[in-house]
Amino acid sequence: MSFVHIDSFWFEHLAVRNDRKLTNELAVLPQLEAISPLGLSRIPYVLGSYHKTFFDKRLNSLPQELWLSIEKKWARAFKKKLQEAIPSHIATSVTGCAKLERPLPLDFMRRLLTPTQAKRMALEPKYLASLFISTSAMGYIVPSAYTHVLFEQGPKSWSLFAPQDIANLIQPMADMGGEMPENFIEDLATAALKKKEAFTIKDASRVLMALAVFSSQRPLPDPAESLVDSLFTQAQAPVSSEEFRYRYYLASLRLRPVLSERFNACSSEALISQSELHFKKRLYAAGFVLNDKAKAGTPLISSVDYAITCGSQTILMEYDGPKHFVRNLEDEEFLLNGSTQLMSALIRQYRPTCPLVRLPYWIGNSITSDEFRVLRKDLQGVEPNAYRLARKQDKLVLLPIPLAAAPSEVKASRSNSLPCPSQGLLTQNIG
Repeated sequence: MSFVHIDSFWFEHLAVRNDRKLTNELAVLPQLEAISPLGLSRIPYVLGSYHKTFFDKRLNSLPQELWLSIEKKWARAFKKKLQEAIPSHIATSVTGCAKLERPLPLDFMRRLLTPTQAKRMALEPKYLASLFISTSAMGYIVPSAYTHVLFEQGPKSWSLFAPQDIANLIQPMADMGGEMPENFIEDLATAALKKKEAFTIKDASRVLMALAVFSSQRPLPDPAESLVDSLFTQAQAPVSSEEFRYRYYLASLRLRPVLSERFNACSSEALISQSELHFKKRLYAAGFVLNDKAKAGTPLISSVDYAITCGSQTILMEYDGPKHFVRNLEDEEFLLNGSTQLMSALIRQYRPTCPLVRLPYWIGNSITSDEFRVLRKDLQGVEPNAYRLARKQDKLVLLPIPLAAAPSEVKASRSNSLPCPSQGLLTQNIG
C-alpha cells in the first residue's frame, strides 16, 4: 500500500465515518514497513492535520486514537528508513507529531535530528522553519547543529522566507533561548520589515511575542524596534482569537506599555491546575501566610499563583508545570522556556518591590516538611529579584534568573507616536 492510498483512505474515512472501527483497521495494518520514507512521514502529518484543523470538538480525539494504535509500529518502520530519509521527510513527520500533540520520545528525536541530517537540511533551508516550530511545540530544544545551519544561511536565505516562515523561526528561537550571533535578531527583523504588510494577525502576534521575549534577555536592535512599531500599527482589524489577543497584550506590556490598555481583552481569572491547588494547601499546612489581596491590580499580576506574606514583604510565587520548560536533546536538561522568562520579566517590571520565586513542578511534587521550614527561613528578607527554586546537593537553593532591565522611557515615548487603533481593536468580547 503506497502513502497515496493511505492518505486517500484516511481522508475519505475520517471525513465520512463517525465510528471507532477505523482504529482497529489501522491497528492491524501490516504494510507499514513496506512504505517509503515519504509515505511514513505523511502518516502523522495527515492525522495531525485532521486533529488540528478539520475535526469538530466531538471528533477531535479520533486522530490521536488512530495514531496511538500504530505509533510504535510507525516508529519501528521509520527508524529502519532513516538512512533514506531526506529533510522534507524529517520535517513532515515532526510537524505531524506536533499537530497531534504527541511528542516523540527523547531517544527517537535524537535519531531523527542528527548532525548528518542537519548538513542535509542546509541544502533545503525552507524546511528549517517548520522543523524549528514543531520541535519547540513538542517541548524540545533544536540541537545546536541545526541552529548552526540556520545561522550559516544568513540574511540571504532569510530574505526568501515568507512571513509565516519568519514567525516559525523567531518564535521557537525565543522559546528555546541559548546562544546566537549578535546580529541574528537585527538581520531577521530587517528581512521581516521588507514584508511587513504581508504579516497576518496570527504571525504578527507571534513575532511580537518573540521580540518581547528577546527584550527580556537583551536590548532590541533598531530594526527590531521598527518592526515592533510596524506590526502594532498594522493591527487594525478586530481579532477574534483570545490566544492572539493575549500575545498582543503581553508584547505591549513589555515593548510598548502605553498600548497595553488598548490590547487588554483578557480575563483576569487564571486557570488553576490541580497541582497548583494541591501545593497551595501544602503552603497553608506548612504555615505560610497567603494574601490574595496582594495580587490585586492588572490581570498579569492577579494571575500569579501565590502571594506569600513574609514579615513586611510580599513574595510572589509561580508553580511551573511541564509546559513552562523546554528539554535539551543533547544533555536532557530542563530549561525555562522563553514565554515563562518573559512573564518573569513582566512580573518584575510591574511589581519591582516583590521578589518572584519560580517553583518547578518536580520540586513542588517532592518537597518535604523540613524543606518547607528551610524555605520559609530563606525567604525572609530576600532581595527583590527573580529566582528559581532548585536542588543542589540535596538542599533547596534560590538561584537568580538573569533578566534584562525593563524597557526605557524612550520606548514608551515611541508608543505615543503610533496611530491609535480603532476602538474595537482587540477589545471586543469573544463570541
